[in-house]
Formats: sequence, structure tokens, C-alpha cells
Amino acid sequence: MTRSRPSAVFISTCPWPNFLDDELSDFDRVMRVNVLGPMLGTRNAARVRRRQGRGGVILSNASIAGTLAGMGMMTYRASKAALIQFAKSSAIDLARHGIRLNCLVPGHVRTGLSSFGQAGADTALAAGIEEGVNAVYLSNQLIKWRESPKDAAQVALFLASDRAAHDRRGDPVNHLQDILDARAAAMMVEDAPV
Repeated sequence: MTRSRPSAVFISTCPWPNFLDDELSDFDRVMRVNVLGPMLGTRNAARVRRRQGRGGVILSNASIAGTLAGMGMMTYRASKAALIQFAKSSAIDLARHGIRLNCLVPGHVRTGLSSFGQAGADTALAAGIEEGVNAVYLSNQLIKWRESPKDAAQVALFLASDRAAHDRRGDPVNHLQDILDARAAAMMVEDAPV
């Protein structure tokens, strides 16, 4: 039996550089903003909450890019994955002080930056680009709609509330893992043969 080597074909239409061509010039800035900033903010807020002795809630904001592999934006993806892991680890460390830490992991939120509706842009071109981007964005989401900033804010309000502190048995909730487990289970069901 003869095995032939599969040919490798790669076509990139991404607006960001291919990883092999990426100079990673934004690495330090992105990591400082997306990882070091939340780490310092969490530490400082937790110190205050510990000193006050009242517990509390600290929320971080990551991205679906930190949980799903994808093309491009490698530094951004790595920074959000690091933030998610930091949130999980610091939640364990801060629990003894009654401080809950949750990390929002929003999907593809529709914002001015991601909607391609900038002033002066050709309407048909913007609509075509948005349609193509939506096809990619929504391909890894079970419910096929783009979140709004208001949707993300509602989740943040819930996670900061006392209602989010414990499940029905009174156990602390790890919302991030619950969400990831639910997403994985739903994807397995979606991919199952009928």
C-alpha cells in the first residue's frame, strides 16, 4: 500500500496577518491590557474586600476567542485564554475570603467595531462583509444570533447578584465551567447522527 502525502492548501482572507507572518508586535501591549490589567485589578479589589471582611464579587471579561481555536488574532486568543485560567485559579484562592470571582465569556457581541456599519462605508459592501463574518461567527454557536452589549450586561448583573452565589443545593457555582460543559454537551448532541 502506498501512502501519498496529503497536499496542504491554505487560503487566507483574514484582515489580520497569517501567524507565520505576524511580527507579534502587539504582544506586550495586548498581554498587559488583557491579562496583567485584570490580574492587578482583581488583586487590588480582593485586598480591599478582604480588609473589609464582607466578601464580594469580582467579574472579569474574557471572550469566546479564549475557549475556541480559530484563525488569526493569536495574541488576543492567548490573552483571553490566560484570563479565563487566571479567573478559575483566583476564584479558588479567593473563596476562603468569601469573594466570588466570575469570568464572562461572551460570544460574538455585535458592536460598532464588529458590525461593519461605519459611517461612509458602502452599504452593499458592508452588508456583504457582515453576512460573511456572521457565517463564520455563528458557525460555532448553538443559537444562531449575535449578542448585544445589553445581553452581556444582563449576564454580568446576574453574576454580580446574590442569586448567582449558590446553586439549589447551596454549593458555590462555577459558572464558567457550567457554561463550557453545557456548550460541549450541546455540540455533541448537535453532531450526533439522527
